Amino acid sequence: MLDFWPALRASVWRGRQADVPSDRLETSGKAPHGLRVIPEFASEAEMHAIAAWIDLHVQWSSGTMHGNRMQTWLASDGPLPPWGAELSRRMVDAGIFRDVPDYLHLIHYKTGNGIPSHVDRDIFQNVGAGLTLQSSRVMDFTRARRPLARVLLMPGDLYVMSGEARYKWEHGIRPEKVDRFQGRALVRSDGMSVSWRCTVPGAF
Repeated sequence: MLDFWPALRASVWRGRQADVPSDRLETSGKAPHGLRVIPEFASEAEMHAIAAWIDLHVQWSSGTMHGNRMQTWLASDGPLPPWGAELSRRMVDAGIFRDVPDYLHLIHYKTGNGIPSHVDRDIFQNVGAGLTLQSSRVMDFTRARRPLARVLLMPGDLYVMSGEARYKWEHGIRPEKVDRFQGRALVRSDGMSVSWRCTVPGAF
């Protein structure tokens, strides 16, 4: 079992206001309500252990998502990966999820690949969370006639979406090999993201 940090203290945050560190946010207006970024949610040792488990155990699906390899686990089909279940419990202890997530989605991004802007499907409940691994990337949040918010995600960062950020703002990643952010040039490499969701009962 991975030696995860102790669970974060329970949070009173309810997703009404954005909570993004200033060095992770670019916007000409307010960030989406319900968006949260927790830097260094996973340590270097944890990330290495997760990547090693993926290398040994993941058989990537034959299809791709916009050129990115992917794999999905549903608790109804069998247990989530041990590190995924451990992080799920940590997020519940931290007050991010009320129930233990039963859906885990892994994406492997080739250098320069992204994902078009979208809103998560209605098969998922109010809260979504995602962990960035191996490479930085910038996630865009867009809404009709509203300013664009750009969020820098570094390896180990966890983003959380609920409320307006979940339902009213689209999020996506531009296909770029270099992200320009706050005057810096951040070169992307191959990387991964892990997303946790609670599914709507009966959706699968």
